[in-house]
Amino acid sequence: MTLSVAENNTLTKSITLRTSGLPADGGDAPLPAADADASGGESRAADPVKRSMSISEMAESKSSRSRRAPWFLRFLELPFRVRNVQSDVYMEEATAQGMDMAARGAINQTGSYIGSAMIRFAAFEAGGPSNKIHGIKASSLLTVASLIVGLIAAVTMPLMGAIVDHTKYRKALGSVSAFVVVVAVGGQLALNANTWFAVFILEIIGGYFLIMHQVVTMAYLPDLSHDTIEMGHFTARFMMNQYGIQGIFNLVIIGISFPLKFTNLQTAKLAAGVAFAVGGIILGYAWIFLFRERPILRDVPPGANLYTTGFTQLMKTTKNVFRNYRALRWLMIALLFSPEAGAGVILTIAVTFLTFFVKMSVKEIAIVSLTMIF
Repeated sequence: MTLSVAENNTLTKSITLRTSGLPADGGDAPLPAADADASGGESRAADPVKRSMSISEMAESKSSRSRRAPWFLRFLELPFRVRNVQSDVYMEEATAQGMDMAARGAINQTGSYIGSAMIRFAAFEAGGPSNKIHGIKASSLLTVASLIVGLIAAVTMPLMGAIVDHTKYRKALGSVSAFVVVVAVGGQLALNANTWFAVFILEIIGGYFLIMHQVVTMAYLPDLSHDTIEMGHFTARFMMNQYGIQGIFNLVIIGISFPLKFTNLQTAKLAAGVAFAVGGIILGYAWIFLFRERPILRDVPPGANLYTTGFTQLMKTTKNVFRNYRALRWLMIALLFSPEAGAGVILTIAVTFLTFFVKMSVKEIAIVSLTMIF
Protein backbone atom coordinates (compact mmCIF):
# COMPACT_ATOMS: atom_id res chain seq x y z
CA MET A 1 0.00 0.00 0.00
CA THR A 2 2.59 2.52 -1.05
CA LEU A 3 1.93 5.89 -2.63
CA SER A 4 3.55 7.08 -5.83
CA VAL A 5 6.05 9.95 -5.76
CA ALA A 6 3.44 12.41 -7.05
CA GLU A 7 0.88 11.20 -4.52
CA ASN A 8 3.48 11.47 -1.75
CA ASN A 9 4.20 15.07 -2.76
CA THR A 10 0.48 15.93 -2.80
CA LEU A 11 -0.08 14.39 0.62
CA THR A 12 3.03 16.06 2.04
CA LYS A 13 1.88 19.45 0.74
CA SER A 14 -1.59 18.94 2.18
CA ILE A 15 -0.22 17.96 5.60
CA THR A 16 2.08 21.00 5.64
CA LEU A 17 -0.63 23.43 4.56
CA ARG A 18 -3.12 22.07 7.07
CA THR A 19 -0.54 22.41 9.82
CA SER A 20 0.01 26.05 8.90
CA GLY A 21 -3.70 26.75 8.48
CA LEU A 22 -3.51 27.38 4.71
CA PRO A 23 -5.81 25.84 2.11
CA ALA A 24 -4.58 22.82 0.20
CA ASP A 25 -4.93 24.55 -3.19
CA GLY A 26 -2.33 27.18 -2.26
CA GLY A 27 -4.76 30.07 -2.50
CA ASP A 28 -5.64 32.65 0.10
CA ALA A 29 -6.88 31.25 3.36
CA PRO A 30 -10.64 31.82 3.72
CA LEU A 31 -11.54 34.01 6.65
CA PRO A 32 -14.69 33.40 8.71
CA ALA A 33 -16.98 36.06 7.33
CA ALA A 34 -19.88 37.78 9.02
CA ASP A 35 -22.30 39.81 6.93
CA ALA A 36 -24.09 42.76 8.47
CA ASP A 37 -27.80 43.00 7.83
CA ALA A 38 -29.34 45.90 5.94
CA SER A 39 -30.29 47.78 9.09
CA GLY A 40 -26.71 47.84 10.33
CA GLY A 41 -27.57 45.61 13.25
CA GLU A 42 -25.88 42.45 14.48
CA SER A 43 -23.89 40.51 11.96
CA ARG A 44 -24.98 37.06 10.87
CA ALA A 45 -22.69 34.06 10.51
CA ALA A 46 -21.34 33.11 7.14
CA ASP A 47 -22.52 30.00 5.34
CA PRO A 48 -20.89 26.85 6.76
CA VAL A 49 -17.81 25.67 4.90
CA LYS A 50 -17.59 22.26 3.41
CA ARG A 51 -16.03 19.52 5.50
CA SER A 52 -12.38 19.01 4.48
CA MET A 53 -10.89 15.58 3.97
CA SER A 54 -8.69 14.26 6.74
CA ILE A 55 -5.15 13.07 6.12
CA SER A 56 -6.26 9.44 6.51
CA GLU A 57 -9.01 9.95 3.93
CA MET A 58 -6.55 11.55 1.54
CA ALA A 59 -4.07 8.70 2.00
CA GLU A 60 -6.84 6.17 1.37
CA SER A 61 -8.06 7.95 -1.77
CA LYS A 62 -4.52 8.22 -3.16
CA SER A 63 -3.57 4.64 -2.31
CA SER A 64 -2.83 2.25 -5.16
CA ARG A 65 -4.55 -0.52 -3.10
CA SER A 66 -1.88 -2.94 -4.27
CA ARG A 67 -2.01 -4.69 -0.90
CA ARG A 68 -5.66 -5.46 -0.25
CA ALA A 69 -6.92 -8.12 2.14
CA PRO A 70 -8.26 -11.29 0.48
CA TRP A 71 -12.05 -11.45 0.48
CA PHE A 72 -12.14 -14.43 2.85
CA LEU A 73 -10.27 -12.46 5.56
CA ARG A 74 -12.30 -9.26 5.46
CA PHE A 75 -14.79 -10.56 8.01
CA LEU A 76 -12.09 -9.79 10.60
CA GLU A 77 -12.80 -6.08 10.12
CA LEU A 78 -16.53 -6.24 10.81
CA PRO A 79 -16.53 -5.95 14.64
CA PHE A 80 -14.15 -2.98 14.48
CA ARG A 81 -15.63 -0.86 11.71
CA VAL A 82 -16.83 2.56 12.80
CA ARG A 83 -18.65 5.15 10.69
CA ASN A 84 -17.62 8.76 10.55
CA VAL A 85 -20.52 10.53 12.27
CA GLN A 86 -20.56 13.37 9.72
CA SER A 87 -19.60 11.79 6.40
CA ASP A 88 -21.28 8.45 7.28
CA VAL A 89 -18.51 6.39 5.66
CA TYR A 90 -16.12 3.77 6.96
CA MET A 91 -12.40 4.57 7.03
CA GLU A 92 -9.84 1.80 6.83
CA GLU A 93 -7.39 3.50 9.18
CA ALA A 94 -10.17 4.01 11.74
CA THR A 95 -10.85 0.28 11.52
CA ALA A 96 -7.12 -0.32 11.91
CA GLN A 97 -7.01 1.79 15.07
CA GLY A 98 -9.92 -0.16 16.52
CA MET A 99 -8.25 -3.48 15.73
CA ASP A 100 -4.93 -2.32 17.13
CA MET A 101 -6.42 -1.19 20.45
CA ALA A 102 -8.46 -4.38 20.75
CA ALA A 103 -5.35 -6.52 20.32
CA ARG A 104 -3.49 -4.42 22.88
CA GLY A 105 -6.32 -5.03 25.33
CA ALA A 106 -5.69 -8.78 25.30
CA ILE A 107 -1.91 -8.38 25.33
CA ASN A 108 -2.00 -5.94 28.26
CA GLN A 109 -4.14 -8.32 30.31
CA THR A 110 -1.77 -11.23 29.71
CA GLY A 111 0.82 -9.53 31.90
CA SER A 112 -1.19 -10.22 35.06
CA TYR A 113 -1.44 -13.95 34.28
CA ILE A 114 2.17 -14.47 33.25
CA GLY A 115 3.49 -12.11 35.91
CA SER A 116 1.78 -13.97 38.76
CA ALA A 117 2.98 -17.37 37.58
CA MET A 118 6.50 -16.05 36.95
CA ILE A 119 7.05 -14.54 40.40
CA ARG A 120 5.82 -17.80 41.99
CA PHE A 121 8.64 -19.66 40.27
CA ALA A 122 11.11 -16.95 41.29
CA ALA A 123 10.01 -17.07 44.93
CA PHE A 124 10.23 -20.86 44.99
CA GLU A 125 13.76 -20.80 43.60
CA ALA A 126 14.81 -17.99 45.96
CA GLY A 127 13.33 -19.73 48.99
CA GLY A 128 10.65 -17.11 49.63
CA PRO A 129 9.25 -13.85 48.21
CA SER A 130 11.51 -11.73 50.45
CA ASN A 131 14.70 -13.48 49.34
CA LYS A 132 16.82 -12.28 46.43
CA ILE A 133 17.27 -14.04 43.13
CA HIS A 134 19.63 -12.60 40.51
CA GLY A 135 20.13 -9.65 42.85
CA ILE A 136 16.39 -8.79 43.00
CA LYS A 137 13.81 -9.68 45.61
CA ALA A 138 11.37 -12.19 44.17
CA SER A 139 8.48 -10.00 45.27
CA SER A 140 9.99 -7.00 43.45
CA LEU A 141 10.54 -8.58 40.03
CA LEU A 142 7.46 -7.10 38.35
CA THR A 143 8.01 -3.60 39.72
CA VAL A 144 11.68 -3.72 38.70
CA ALA A 145 10.63 -4.75 35.18
CA SER A 146 8.23 -1.76 35.03
CA LEU A 147 10.98 0.54 36.30
CA ILE A 148 13.45 -0.64 33.65
CA VAL A 149 10.88 -0.25 30.87
CA GLY A 150 9.88 3.21 32.08
CA LEU A 151 13.44 4.51 32.30
CA ILE A 152 14.48 3.22 28.88
CA ALA A 153 11.27 4.54 27.32
CA ALA A 154 11.76 7.99 28.87
CA VAL A 155 15.22 8.23 27.32
CA THR A 156 14.41 6.82 23.88
CA MET A 157 10.81 7.76 23.05
CA PRO A 158 11.73 11.32 21.91
CA LEU A 159 13.95 9.65 19.31
CA MET A 160 11.10 7.34 18.28
CA GLY A 161 8.84 10.38 17.95
CA ALA A 162 11.42 12.06 15.74
CA ILE A 163 11.56 9.02 13.50
CA VAL A 164 7.76 9.07 13.22
CA ASP A 165 7.67 12.80 12.31
CA HIS A 166 10.87 13.31 10.33
CA THR A 167 11.20 10.10 8.31
CA LYS A 168 8.96 8.04 6.05
CA TYR A 169 9.25 4.98 8.30
CA ARG A 170 6.16 5.52 10.46
CA LYS A 171 4.37 2.43 9.22
CA ALA A 172 7.56 0.35 9.29
CA LEU A 173 8.15 1.30 12.92
CA GLY A 174 4.57 0.40 13.81
CA SER A 175 4.78 -2.94 12.00
CA VAL A 176 8.10 -3.92 13.58
CA SER A 177 7.01 -2.93 17.09
CA ALA A 178 3.75 -4.89 16.71
CA PHE A 179 5.70 -7.94 15.53
CA VAL A 180 8.11 -7.80 18.47
CA VAL A 181 5.26 -7.42 20.98
CA VAL A 182 3.44 -10.46 19.56
CA VAL A 183 6.63 -12.55 19.50
CA ALA A 184 7.41 -11.57 23.10
CA VAL A 185 3.94 -12.74 24.19
CA GLY A 186 4.32 -15.97 22.23
CA GLY A 187 7.71 -16.61 23.82
CA GLN A 188 6.09 -16.54 27.25
CA LEU A 189 4.42 -19.85 26.41
CA ALA A 190 7.78 -21.39 27.33
CA LEU A 191 7.35 -20.37 30.99
CA ASN A 192 8.32 -23.03 33.53
CA ALA A 193 10.53 -23.40 36.59
CA ASN A 194 13.69 -23.33 34.44
CA THR A 195 12.78 -20.55 32.01
CA TRP A 196 11.09 -17.96 34.26
CA PHE A 197 14.05 -15.55 34.08
CA ALA A 198 14.04 -15.66 30.27
CA VAL A 199 10.32 -14.85 30.41
CA PHE A 200 11.17 -11.96 32.75
CA ILE A 201 13.48 -10.57 30.03
CA LEU A 202 10.71 -11.04 27.46
CA GLU A 203 8.35 -9.08 29.72
CA ILE A 204 10.78 -6.15 29.64
CA ILE A 205 11.28 -6.34 25.87
CA GLY A 206 7.57 -6.68 25.17
CA GLY A 207 6.70 -3.83 27.54
CA TYR A 208 9.18 -1.48 25.91
CA PHE A 209 8.09 -2.23 22.36
CA LEU A 210 4.46 -1.88 23.40
CA ILE A 211 5.17 1.71 24.46
CA MET A 212 6.99 2.30 21.18
CA HIS A 213 4.01 0.88 19.32
CA GLN A 214 1.65 3.24 21.13
CA VAL A 215 3.81 6.21 20.06
CA VAL A 216 3.31 5.21 16.43
CA THR A 217 -0.43 4.56 16.68
CA MET A 218 -0.95 7.88 18.49
CA ALA A 219 0.75 9.60 15.53
CA TYR A 220 -1.87 8.09 13.20
CA LEU A 221 -4.79 9.06 15.44
CA PRO A 222 -5.02 12.84 14.64
CA ASP A 223 -4.95 12.01 10.92
CA LEU A 224 -8.43 10.50 11.13
CA SER A 225 -10.26 13.82 11.32
CA HIS A 226 -9.88 17.57 11.82
CA ASP A 227 -13.24 17.71 13.57
CA THR A 228 -13.48 17.35 17.36
CA ILE A 229 -16.93 15.72 17.21
CA GLU A 230 -15.69 13.07 14.82
CA MET A 231 -12.55 12.48 16.88
CA GLY A 232 -14.60 12.11 20.04
CA HIS A 233 -16.73 9.47 18.34
CA PHE A 234 -13.68 7.58 17.07
CA THR A 235 -11.76 7.55 20.34
CA ALA A 236 -14.85 6.47 22.31
CA ARG A 237 -15.30 3.48 20.01
CA PHE A 238 -11.60 2.60 20.19
CA MET A 239 -11.68 2.53 23.99
CA MET A 240 -14.82 0.39 23.87
CA ASN A 241 -12.98 -2.03 21.61
CA GLN A 242 -9.98 -2.23 23.92
CA TYR A 243 -11.84 -2.80 27.16
CA GLY A 244 -14.51 -4.92 25.52
CA ILE A 245 -11.95 -7.35 24.10
CA GLN A 246 -10.07 -7.27 27.41
CA GLY A 247 -13.25 -8.28 29.23
CA ILE A 248 -14.08 -11.03 26.73
CA PHE A 249 -10.49 -12.25 26.99
CA ASN A 250 -10.79 -12.60 30.78
CA LEU A 251 -14.16 -14.32 30.48
CA VAL A 252 -12.70 -16.89 28.06
CA ILE A 253 -9.74 -17.65 30.33
CA ILE A 254 -11.96 -17.92 33.42
CA GLY A 255 -14.56 -19.99 31.55
CA ILE A 256 -11.95 -22.53 30.44
CA SER A 257 -9.57 -22.67 33.41
CA PHE A 258 -12.13 -23.12 36.22
CA PRO A 259 -14.14 -26.06 34.77
CA LEU A 260 -10.96 -27.84 33.66
CA LYS A 261 -9.24 -27.11 37.00
CA PHE A 262 -6.14 -25.63 35.41
CA THR A 263 -3.06 -24.99 37.51
CA ASN A 264 -1.55 -21.52 37.79
CA LEU A 265 0.96 -22.34 35.06
CA GLN A 266 -1.66 -23.81 32.74
CA THR A 267 -3.89 -20.76 33.19
CA ALA A 268 -0.99 -18.40 32.47
CA LYS A 269 -0.04 -20.34 29.34
CA LEU A 270 -3.65 -20.38 28.16
CA ALA A 271 -3.77 -16.59 28.49
CA ALA A 272 -0.47 -16.18 26.64
CA GLY A 273 -1.61 -18.51 23.87
CA VAL A 274 -4.92 -16.72 23.34
CA ALA A 275 -3.24 -13.28 23.42
CA PHE A 276 -0.59 -14.49 20.97
CA ALA A 277 -3.26 -15.69 18.54
CA VAL A 278 -5.43 -12.57 18.90
CA GLY A 279 -2.44 -10.23 18.61
CA GLY A 280 -0.90 -12.04 15.68
CA ILE A 281 -4.12 -12.12 13.66
CA ILE A 282 -5.57 -8.70 14.46
CA LEU A 283 -2.35 -6.68 14.57
CA GLY A 284 -1.05 -8.48 11.49
CA TYR A 285 -4.21 -7.70 9.53
CA ALA A 286 -4.29 -4.05 10.61
CA TRP A 287 -0.66 -3.31 9.80
CA ILE A 288 -0.46 -5.30 6.57
CA PHE A 289 -3.74 -4.23 4.97
CA LEU A 290 -5.19 -1.13 6.66
CA PHE A 291 -2.56 1.28 7.95
CA ARG A 292 -0.88 3.27 5.18
CA GLU A 293 2.51 4.77 4.56
CA ARG A 294 3.10 8.41 5.40
CA PRO A 295 5.51 10.86 3.80
CA ILE A 296 7.88 12.89 5.95
CA LEU A 297 5.72 15.18 8.09
CA ARG A 298 8.38 17.87 8.40
CA ASP A 299 12.09 18.22 7.77
CA VAL A 300 14.62 18.13 10.57
CA PRO A 301 15.25 21.77 11.62
CA PRO A 302 18.53 23.35 10.41
CA GLY A 303 21.39 22.72 12.81
CA ALA A 304 19.65 19.73 14.41
CA ASN A 305 19.74 16.02 13.71
CA LEU A 306 17.38 13.12 14.12
CA TYR A 307 18.88 12.15 17.47
CA THR A 308 18.45 15.55 19.14
CA THR A 309 15.41 17.10 17.47
CA GLY A 310 12.93 15.04 19.51
CA PHE A 311 14.41 16.25 22.79
CA THR A 312 14.61 19.82 21.48
CA GLN A 313 10.96 19.79 20.42
CA LEU A 314 9.97 18.32 23.78
CA MET A 315 11.74 21.15 25.58
CA LYS A 316 10.12 23.80 23.35
CA THR A 317 6.66 22.34 23.84
CA THR A 318 7.14 22.14 27.60
CA LYS A 319 8.28 25.77 27.79
CA ASN A 320 5.39 26.90 25.59
CA VAL A 321 2.82 25.08 27.74
CA PHE A 322 4.22 26.41 31.02
CA ARG A 323 4.44 29.99 29.73
CA ASN A 324 1.26 30.36 27.71
CA TYR A 325 -1.26 27.70 28.74
CA ARG A 326 -1.94 27.95 32.45
CA ALA A 327 -4.82 25.45 32.56
CA LEU A 328 -2.94 22.88 30.46
CA ARG A 329 0.14 23.36 32.64
CA TRP A 330 -1.72 22.40 35.81
CA LEU A 331 -3.50 19.56 34.04
CA MET A 332 -0.16 18.05 33.01
CA ILE A 333 1.20 18.43 36.54
CA ALA A 334 -1.93 16.80 37.97
CA LEU A 335 -1.61 13.88 35.55
CA LEU A 336 1.79 13.07 37.03
CA PHE A 337 0.00 12.06 40.22
CA SER A 338 -2.92 10.28 38.55
CA PRO A 339 -3.37 6.49 38.47
CA GLU A 340 -3.06 6.59 34.68
CA ALA A 341 0.51 7.92 34.86
CA GLY A 342 1.60 4.86 36.80
CA ALA A 343 -0.93 2.37 35.49
CA GLY A 344 1.74 -0.22 34.68
CA VAL A 345 3.34 0.08 38.09
CA ILE A 346 -0.01 -0.11 39.88
CA LEU A 347 -0.87 -3.28 37.97
CA THR A 348 2.43 -4.94 38.89
CA ILE A 349 2.04 -4.00 42.55
CA ALA A 350 -1.53 -5.31 42.54
CA VAL A 351 -0.50 -8.63 40.98
CA THR A 352 2.36 -9.03 43.47
CA PHE A 353 0.13 -8.17 46.43
CA LEU A 354 -2.65 -10.55 45.37
CA THR A 355 -0.14 -13.33 44.70
CA PHE A 356 2.01 -13.25 47.84
CA PHE A 357 -0.10 -11.57 50.49
CA VAL A 358 -3.70 -12.43 49.60
CA LYS A 359 -2.58 -15.87 48.35
CA MET A 360 -4.79 -15.76 45.27
CA SER A 361 -4.39 -18.16 42.39
CA VAL A 362 -3.93 -16.93 38.83
CA LYS A 363 -7.59 -17.76 38.12
CA GLU A 364 -8.76 -15.73 41.10
CA ILE A 365 -6.63 -12.77 39.99
CA ALA A 366 -8.38 -13.04 36.63
CA ILE A 367 -11.73 -12.58 38.38
CA VAL A 368 -10.40 -9.47 40.14
CA SER A 369 -9.21 -8.11 36.78
CA LEU A 370 -12.59 -8.77 35.21
CA THR A 371 -14.34 -7.01 38.07
CA MET A 372 -12.09 -3.96 37.67
CA ILE A 373 -12.88 -3.72 33.96
CA PHE A 374 -16.64 -3.81 34.32
